[in-house]
Amino acid sequence: MGWSLPRFQRHQQEHIKQRAKEMLENLEKLINSGKTEYLFAVAEEGIEAEFKKQLSTGMKKKLIPLPSVEPHDPDHKILAASIAALQTISRQKAEALARQILEEAEPLGQATAGPEPTLSALQGHQIERMVLDARFKGTGWRCPKCCSLGSGGSPTACPYCQGEICSANLREEIVAKAKAQGVELFFTENFSPLMKAGGIGALLKYKASKKMKS
Repeated sequence: MGWSLPRFQRHQQEHIKQRAKEMLENLEKLINSGKTEYLFAVAEEGIEAEFKKQLSTGMKKKLIPLPSVEPHDPDHKILAASIAALQTISRQKAEALARQILEEAEPLGQATAGPEPTLSALQGHQIERMVLDARFKGTGWRCPKCCSLGSGGSPTACPYCQGEICSANLREEIVAKAKAQGVELFFTENFSPLMKAGGIGALLKYKASKKMKS
């Protein structure tokens, strides 16, 4: 092919650069890079390398490859692979948080492990992040008057306001109360270290006080 081969290669490279640029321009129109947590991408090898090259440093850190699918696969297959990858990431983050909590959940530490101390911290608005396992279940009570929660058997009256109480699904009540307080929630799947500690734990905003631990 003589001199035609280098010219063809240069032309192909320019085409790849232009195509990657167009992809990024369209992407910027669709998403807010500051609010995007993950970016899943599937592309042919040549385009993928150029696409990564043109990405900003911040977006490169959010880029998640999907090696199990190809660019020409149906949209539903690519979406399913993205969801599976996101679930794996979420589970890994939850397990990492659970390990951190279990390490710090000691007397006067900055974490709680188990239903009772975690519930106490939740009612004191002291929780920053909380992790629950899929197997965590608990029975308890709720006071409609002061919105207090308790685990285990039901007392004759609310210990905080002496109001009437009713039985409650502790998991649902804890999740609802945590969301109302803006607590960041994480969920593990049959994570035995957390289950041995009661299936629930939390990272506190600051170290526990003696009053809260009693």
